[in-house]
Amino acid sequence: MPVNLDKPARWKADIAQSVDMYNDWFMNFAPEAFRSTRIQTTKDVEAALCSTDNMTRIDPAIICEHPDILPTLRMSMCPPLALEKMADPDIFTWLGRKEPVNAMEIHRAAIIVADRLCGSVTNPIIRNAQEKRQLAAIKSWLEARGYRHIESGEGARFDSMPIGTISCRMNVPVKLEDGLKSVNIPVDAIVMPKSAKKNSLPVFFEAKSAGDFTNTNKRRKEEAVKMSQLRNNYGNTVRFTLFLCGYFNAGYLGYEAAEGIDWVWEHRIDDLALFGI
Repeated sequence: MPVNLDKPARWKADIAQSVDMYNDWFMNFAPEAFRSTRIQTTKDVEAALCSTDNMTRIDPAIICEHPDILPTLRMSMCPPLALEKMADPDIFTWLGRKEPVNAMEIHRAAIIVADRLCGSVTNPIIRNAQEKRQLAAIKSWLEARGYRHIESGEGARFDSMPIGTISCRMNVPVKLEDGLKSVNIPVDAIVMPKSAKKNSLPVFFEAKSAGDFTNTNKRRKEEAVKMSQLRNNYGNTVRFTLFLCGYFNAGYLGYEAAEGIDWVWEHRIDDLALFGI
């Protein structure tokens, strides 16, 4: 029985609440995430500067010996990412002068390059942290209702999970359309309901978050492809459900509903019970 996909009259209110929940989380989480990432990235840049004698020695031998310095080199060029260009003289102010570089100049340059690097990985930082938090929310909700989390070392397959268990980030093998090649599809959360009958399939959940409406419209086909692959391999009884928080507009929801994909809003997490779990 559909839970949310067939109730467009309440989509607008849910979208507003989901956006508010995401923004509240972002304002509380983002400063610390950026701070810790910036500190570590600055250390990485300083190590790269040390490996290159403060950007005075950049040659194939150095890059082969320290391949991890490439991201720093890309963000150190003028303009950034253009390795065929020169190192940015506004950052590395000691290049071409006689006076030796001092520790403050090195640290200042490292911070500038680190800021460039952090800017290039902002979305993955936020997306990964949000996904981790969403999965923790699902896990906590289920454990409060007597479910047990299967640890990665237990070696359980998705189709042999005990009743009343949940597993996070499990691979599900599928054969592609040619029937010759098999690949693993990563699924964020897999739940074997307490009410499941023998040989029943678990419920698959995909945690999705977004900080703007444009990004979700670009990604909306991903879920349909994943569900199609699962159903082509394991039958039309496969239950593939989204767990949403953030900027998912009516266009996105309508597309997923047309594909037969239902969802749970994180701000209304108790809807999980309506999926028989």
